[in-house]
Amino acid sequence: MKIILLIALAILGLVGSLSASSKRDTTLNIYGVGARTDSTQSVKAGAGIMLDSEIVKLKVEGTSDYIKSGLVLKYNPFTENWYIKVGANYINQKMYAPDDSTARVNQYSGALGTGYMIMDDLYVEIGGSVTQLKGSMVGADYEVKNEKTNLAYLEVAKRWESFIGTIDTTANAGRVYHELSRDENSYGAGVDYYPLDNAKLGYKHQYEKNNISNVYSTQYSLFFAEYADNISTKTYQVPRSTFPKVECIQ
Repeated sequence: MKIILLIALAILGLVGSLSASSKRDTTLNIYGVGARTDSTQSVKAGAGIMLDSEIVKLKVEGTSDYIKSGLVLKYNPFTENWYIKVGANYINQKMYAPDDSTARVNQYSGALGTGYMIMDDLYVEIGGSVTQLKGSMVGADYEVKNEKTNLAYLEVAKRWESFIGTIDTTANAGRVYHELSRDENSYGAGVDYYPLDNAKLGYKHQYEKNNISNVYSTQYSLFFAEYADNISTKTYQVPRSTFPKVECIQ
């Protein structure tokens, strides 16, 4: 909780500096979160705070099952058409074992991407990330092991203007390289619909084998709400410490 408060204060400071130095719109949202991170558990309620601007995106949110924070910085090194993004994430999450024991594990990641604006309403981006999972014993008989995971991806973003409002669409595909299990493909899509200038409805879907994420969001002016259904379909198979294979939430 202290970490969340410190980051919230940092966000407020960033808002002031961005307002003074940038002509871009900057919004600060405090919102409710409903999330399910395990296929055997119910939805848990929580809260989040998000700073959203053209050059900085910062989010901190949590429930009783997890605390998640992320930061993305974007800048144009040479031209307006070409940009570079760097990001970092931290997750502290409760893991559930079949014997009803629980433990919390930490996950750290860093990301780098670069994109190009082909047209005013069409972007292409490529990038990658590295994630380190710090494992833990779950009760006396089960274990989540340390694991490093790498991701490479390609994403396309397109904006559509119509008589019913503005629609932003994204599609991505990538390859996930696991240290302790087989590599797998990743793909996803998202849509943000703006019926008014200050209103938005959003949906994002991301799929990896045994790890599926659906995020629903809505915003009107300064009011924002989000529901995340992010489950691992094999969380009930947290292995015993003597087993070589690990199934865990990414």
